[in-house]
Amino acid sequence: MPLEFLHTKDPPPPLGRTVLEMELPSQLPDKDTALNRLLAVLHERTFIRGDEEDMKLRLVLDEALVNAIAHGNKYALTKKVRCGLYETDAQWALRIQDEGEGFTPKDVPDPDDPESMLLEHGRGIVLMKSIMDDVRYYLGGSCLVLIRKKG
Repeated sequence: MPLEFLHTKDPPPPLGRTVLEMELPSQLPDKDTALNRLLAVLHERTFIRGDEEDMKLRLVLDEALVNAIAHGNKYALTKKVRCGLYETDAQWALRIQDEGEGFTPKDVPDPDDPESMLLEHGRGIVLMKSIMDDVRYYLGGSCLVLIRKKG
């Protein structure tokens, strides 16, 4: 059964109050700085509770940032990745947007297909969906929104 997730050409809806917004170059060393800043803010806001949750969210955020840099922007020095962290009373959301062309859901390998197990890519969305409450793609796939309920 193919992996299901929201994928639309529309822009994302408002995600709540802005907690943090930042922009980074499409270089992997800059990804680590952004990842650490995002995790620090998530801890400050008590959106992360405990080492196990920190580890899981670190994996998700790393995957999302690497995808934006490598697959979206293709490491282009002229392109940026924009990140935003937002909150409402019930949830927090992370928006990661690259300047790439997006992707087509049919090009995402089916995680239940045994041949997909041998591929070096395609498991990131499965990982994100297993940890986050919702995973959505906007702007044709160039904008990822990860949602997690509070508490």
